[in-house]
Amino acid sequence: MDENEEVKKAQRELEKISGDEHERYLSELREKYILDQKATEDAGYYKGIKAVAKKLLQQKISIEIISQTTGLTKEEIEKL
Repeated sequence: MDENEEVKKAQRELEKISGDEHERYLSELREKYILDQKATEDAGYYKGIKAVAKKLLQQKISIEIISQTTGLTKEEIEKL
């Protein structure tokens, strides 16, 4: 193999590796976005559950029933 062919082969290999790094980077960005979206959804869901629990407390529903219904702990409900 002459020097020119070796350089071309090395260049192709570098492009392949660089492309893989770029794909890996894009994949990491996609994964981070998905995780961030999930965290945002979870936070919104939890906020909604707490709002419902607070309204149930105002209606004089027992903490035990609110806990069973919402999945919140007694301590979480008492803090509302």
